[in-house]
Amino acid sequence: MRVAAVARLCQNESVWKSMFISGTPCPLLRGGRLVVGKRAYLALKQNPNLYIPDYEEKSDWYNAILGIGKTNETNSKEDSGDDLTISERFRSSLRSDSE
Repeated sequence: MRVAAVARLCQNESVWKSMFISGTPCPLLRGGRLVVGKRAYLALKQNPNLYIPDYEEKSDWYNAILGIGKTNETNSKEDSGDDLTISERFRSSLRSDSE
């Protein structure tokens, strides 16, 4: 489907919820640009009151799903002690130099 058709379908709240739960958020307008995919989830997380239709009623559930108010400790470089990027970790030429 084209993005415009999906955006039209997402005007229905039950379709919006289905898309959100399935991992394919509805397209959003942000700063005059259309935002889709992972960037749409980031926009939802940054401003849930604006983009989520029933956020007021189910804020605890959305906060848990989007991880609002929690820190992500798995991405912390201080904890892992490894300064290499993911690409560098799996490239044999770079890995052999650092070992």
